Amino acid sequence: MNFGEQLKSYRKKKNLTQKQLAEMLDISRNYLSEVERSKKNASDELREKASSLFKKEKSEPQKNVEFLTNKQDLKMMYKKRVISDMKSLNTYKIEFEQIIDIYTDLLVQYRNALDQYKKEKEHLDIYMNETGKKPALVLIIENLRKDIITYSDRLTLNPKSIQNVISDSKPKSKLAEALKAFGQ
Repeated sequence: MNFGEQLKSYRKKKNLTQKQLAEMLDISRNYLSEVERSKKNASDELREKASSLFKKEKSEPQKNVEFLTNKQDLKMMYKKRVISDMKSLNTYKIEFEQIIDIYTDLLVQYRNALDQYKKEKEHLDIYMNETGKKPALVLIIENLRKDIITYSDRLTLNPKSIQNVISDSKPKSKLAEALKAFGQ
């Protein structure tokens, strides 16, 4: 079994998506896909990271190893991804660190709430059918979604907010400038 097949087998065994495993290995999903399909050779760095994952699993066979359950690890993974995305969009500034921290906290809370919802789905559905009201957990998830959208706009992480930044930076026509000068 070649290295790409080993990675794919490991990913399937752990019920991970390519995106999840790529994040764990700090590589792009496309690169992982190409390595899994033997379209690209794995770098030494990737081999090393994957090897440490495999060793970690073998050294703890009695435990059900769950990756990224530690909130700090999860938050750091999200933070790296957000900063990377912002840098690729040329919107990152050090001044955004505090907002990024709040945003990544929201993402962690959202993920935990979704995990809890999946575990309690049957009970929550019964409650909703009997009372006609949304359970508190559902309301929390909805509010977290709204907050995440708000912060992603502030951090220019979605197409609409990026379009606003681009349109603000475009030079205006002479007519638009003249109308603005007249208070229009």
